[in-house]
Amino acid sequence: MTTDEKEELDEVFQNVQLVGNEIIAAKEALNGKITQSILTQYKELLAKLKLVSDAACKFVPPLKSDILEMTDKGPGVSVSNRDVKYRMAERFRIHNLDRYGRMHMARDDNGKNEAERSNAAIGNAICDGGSLDWEYYKPFDGNEQAIEQATPLEFDEEEDKTMRRNVRKVCEDLCYRVDDAPGPAGDYMKAYVTPDQPFFFDRKYLDQYIKASKLQKVNCPGHGYYGKLEKDIEDHAEVGDMYIEFLKGDCRKHRTTQCQQCSTWISPSIHRCPKPFPDYQKLPSYQYLPPEETPIEQREVDDTQPRVQLKKLHKSNPGPEEISNFCDKYIIDEQLARKYLSHLDNLQRKQDKRTKETLNQKQQKLLKGYEEYDWAKLSEENTLRNLFVPELNKHLIHNKLEMYLKDVKEDKVGIIHAHIGKSLFKTLTSAASSETSVEDNSGSDESSSEADSEDDENVDRFVP
Repeated sequence: MTTDEKEELDEVFQNVQLVGNEIIAAKEALNGKITQSILTQYKELLAKLKLVSDAACKFVPPLKSDILEMTDKGPGVSVSNRDVKYRMAERFRIHNLDRYGRMHMARDDNGKNEAERSNAAIGNAICDGGSLDWEYYKPFDGNEQAIEQATPLEFDEEEDKTMRRNVRKVCEDLCYRVDDAPGPAGDYMKAYVTPDQPFFFDRKYLDQYIKASKLQKVNCPGHGYYGKLEKDIEDHAEVGDMYIEFLKGDCRKHRTTQCQQCSTWISPSIHRCPKPFPDYQKLPSYQYLPPEETPIEQREVDDTQPRVQLKKLHKSNPGPEEISNFCDKYIIDEQLARKYLSHLDNLQRKQDKRTKETLNQKQQKLLKGYEEYDWAKLSEENTLRNLFVPELNKHLIHNKLEMYLKDVKEDKVGIIHAHIGKSLFKTLTSAASSETSVEDNSGSDESSSEADSEDDENVDRFVP
């Protein structure tokens, strides 16, 4: 890097710090009120951020514009995971990629998966025969006086802080073992410890946005940004059973004009990756068409994906001839097809059993009387929402609250909670009043008995 480039980079860092300080100051001055001056300041900050971002991007090495990720179908990487879709949409937008895809490998075909081979190489590097220490640090560094003086809250916070320090130290140890160890392709691996502040630090807000209803999304923090990502998924992503693929320019299928991001391409304009298509000319040999001859247009998602099509076939309870014809059409080994159909049969049996058991339980609950429920306990344990609506109606009808029968379930649960709380309050109040009256009566009885005894003594004085 030349001297001029270093000076320019230093200037970029200074501008980033200045804009960051302005953002913090604007946040502190907000106080929950949005005025015209705040909106003007917000627009000015956006313009400054754009300038700083453009200046910083000159120092960021360019990425490949066409990226394919190959993974297994685990819960944290599956294309059916909503978090995965949003994070991929972020990368697609941030790096201005032309095409970005993720494909899952079959369970019995992980040998072709780069991620699995890398995991195996990392495992070999970690399991070198040496043990891993865990407790490098102790709360308050073992200071007994500080431990005695700490409050329970301070001690919990210190334990959490110490746990994080130990985790980072163990990660550094693992990084040392993996770094420069033999890699999956005969090369050598490079290992790093991630920074304390993760790149995607907004998981809480993303989860809140994803779980919110369509009407509630506008009240979620960051809904404008997440709405753009959601629109990117709708306009640019094609999601199948085992893959997801973002493609620049695909928004033209959903709107009259293309979006701003799709106006420029890094690489020459490309199309979607061709999905495998059977070569029927080679039957009975099962082969796919070469990529250059594979049709791309006028195809549905997963139109030749065997697993998806087998699920559709399973609904019709196929016979041997239908299975054989299916295998020729989708070039899949008949033994594998029968194995998966058997797996679907087992899943269907389990589902039928669960459905039957749920119906039996529901029928039994509907036959229960009002007195068979411990309503106070259900309210105390906050498990009223686990009851079916007809069960909640039993409480409303018994306590003459029929005017709430047409309310939604959540409202009924709140009404029953309030009614039970009111009933318990009345019971406790009446019990306390009874105890007070009993004490008063016993006190008056004692005083009257003492007066009677005094009167008897006086009477005795006069009786001969």
